[in-house]
Amino acid sequence: MNQDDASFDVSSILTDSSLSSTATAPNLPGPGRNIGLLFDRLGNGLERFASKRAERFAGTSARPSQLVRVDSRESIDTNATAPNLPGAGRTVGNVLAALGKGLEQLMTRRALQVGLGPETVARDIRAVYNRLIAPMDAHSQLGPQNFLIWRPSENDAKALTKLLKKLLKYSNAELLSTQLKALDEITALSVENNFLREILASHQLKKYLSPRYSEPELHWASAKAFLTIQEKEVHSVWSDFYHFAEQHKRFLRDANLSFIMARHIQNRLNFFISPGESNPTLDLWLYHLEIAASHPEIVEWELVDNHFASNPPFLVWASKSIVPIAYHMPKFRSKYSVQTAREQLFSAEDKTYDFQFLYKFLEELCDSADLATQLEHIRSFPDTTRHFLRTIVFGNELFIAYIHIVFHGAKPLLEMPVSLGFPSVIATKGEFPECAVFLYYLEHGTSDEQDLAELLISAVSQINRYCKSSIIALVDGEPEVHKNASKLAWAHERISCPASEPDTKLRRFQFSENDYRNKGSMDRRDALHYPSNSTIWLEVFGDRSPFDIKGHYPVLAGYTSGENPKELFAAMVYSQRQLLSVYYAYVEDGATAAEYFEEDGNKRESNTFYVLVLRHDPLNVEIPYDAEPKNYASVRRTGPAYWTRESSVGGPKSWLELFGSPIKYLEDADESPEDGDDSGMDGEQIRDFPSEKSFIQQADELRKVLQSEPVTLVDERGAVSQIHSLELARV
Repeated sequence: MNQDDASFDVSSILTDSSLSSTATAPNLPGPGRNIGLLFDRLGNGLERFASKRAERFAGTSARPSQLVRVDSRESIDTNATAPNLPGAGRTVGNVLAALGKGLEQLMTRRALQVGLGPETVARDIRAVYNRLIAPMDAHSQLGPQNFLIWRPSENDAKALTKLLKKLLKYSNAELLSTQLKALDEITALSVENNFLREILASHQLKKYLSPRYSEPELHWASAKAFLTIQEKEVHSVWSDFYHFAEQHKRFLRDANLSFIMARHIQNRLNFFISPGESNPTLDLWLYHLEIAASHPEIVEWELVDNHFASNPPFLVWASKSIVPIAYHMPKFRSKYSVQTAREQLFSAEDKTYDFQFLYKFLEELCDSADLATQLEHIRSFPDTTRHFLRTIVFGNELFIAYIHIVFHGAKPLLEMPVSLGFPSVIATKGEFPECAVFLYYLEHGTSDEQDLAELLISAVSQINRYCKSSIIALVDGEPEVHKNASKLAWAHERISCPASEPDTKLRRFQFSENDYRNKGSMDRRDALHYPSNSTIWLEVFGDRSPFDIKGHYPVLAGYTSGENPKELFAAMVYSQRQLLSVYYAYVEDGATAAEYFEEDGNKRESNTFYVLVLRHDPLNVEIPYDAEPKNYASVRRTGPAYWTRESSVGGPKSWLELFGSPIKYLEDADESPEDGDDSGMDGEQIRDFPSEKSFIQQADELRKVLQSEPVTLVDERGAVSQIHSLELARV
């Protein structure tokens, strides 16, 4: 930075304490008021006259101008009064103040609509250079180290200069909020594009960026904008990113320049997609978070808070860095607070929270996906840290258990960075030992924790019948207080299935000539209609244990051929051989593998498959029978799921006969199992939850963790201890 440029220290801002202690405010009522005003005016005139005369005799070395110099003009008129003061006219004053505030807001919105205001100007600037740099052709040239440098044409440069000058004028507006927004946009644009920064530097910055009022936030915003434009070394070092790694860290540690480097990093992070690749930008951002934990006073917390509040994936990659700095991010705390989650209790279908993200965050934070290990890790933090973590869903033990239940109760078939329409599956064989956490706090928690436990028990009971069965299984033989949990689990006897919900369909085909390749050989096409919020795919690992119909309501798909027909159920297989390929098949009770057919007609089998089951007991679901299409012949229902025949020409053969797996259709009642036959679909029998030892052992393990005293394993001198205990005590 040149010596002639304005120099200042961002951390030192002049105040009004330079006045003499015996001085009095001007224009006070009382004797001598008029004479005092007269002397003030004469004194100001004499001061200006003396200053102008002194300029003639000044030397060639000009004194650096102070950016934080405050003019004598005040932000309010001298005869203004504070609002809502007791006395005559108080009500009228409040009414006029409210009307004025409403008028100001209305005019602001109207100004934005007609294209006025700093936000509109900044948007127009970005629209111009985004349009120009999109082709990256004649307007670009290669700079040092083959970095692309954007240079617009002469006409485009004039347009940008005009818009930037307009933005600078907004930074010197009468309204404080307009000034702050304009200064923030100037800072952002200076970081985003070097050419825009050069245009801004060519203007008289002292004229536009010198604060007119004495508000501290205005001085800070002006200082940031001025430094961002004038500081060339930081921008040049960032241009040669890979060659100046140590300089990057040095600037991040600089109290005055850290915010510029942080903005550069955030802009570059917008292009960061794959977490599996080595990325120096992400490493720098994590280093910035380490500095934020140890030196919070030099960090632009609004930037960090906005970044994490709007970019959940970065929370996963920076999970270990979030804990020591979360207190300084109000938007993050508000979004993931226990109070917010309690007021807007989320469910498996609620998109307010991405449970795949929440689950991954806890897994990265604790280096384990096991709930007991995660609870032990959370309890290993110091007392002050644990006190704070209880206020957010990531550190509250009740909500951690709820996250596990919802994730495993509606787990995506494929964990992809974007949604590709794959169905949800239920993992852990439909067992949820995590419910033991709710029962523990229902007995040993504070009154608030007991209320929250009751609320979450009621919520998980509506997710699916497996959660309800888990709670009932854990309540058996437990203290009297746990009977309340059983009542909560059975409180929702009727669960509605909206008639307006769009059906998901599976189709099967029948060919008379056993040749699906010949046109016109199709005899019949059936369709399975199953509402997505009333059914789910149950994960089965056949190589560990065969599929057991007991405890489930699988959707019936047909019967095997022969003298003693067996029930066949709809199943799904994800092929590892074909990328993103899903196939459908039939399985029977006791199956250890599912057979399916790929596009080439070859039969294959998989030990891992998914059986379509009902989420809730049919007796508890209000099935919208009136929603069934009247123009189709309904074949057979399994709760809200049903089959229809879309076309029928005749012929007994199935398409699957081509591959040696003939079936009989659902409407062949003569060959169906008799009504008295035990097919595994008896209501009372299915209500019995399979009491497996592993399920009870997992629940007992969670109880032991909850009953144990917290042991602090994290060093109090580590980064976690940087959270101030006094600040945590206020949470």
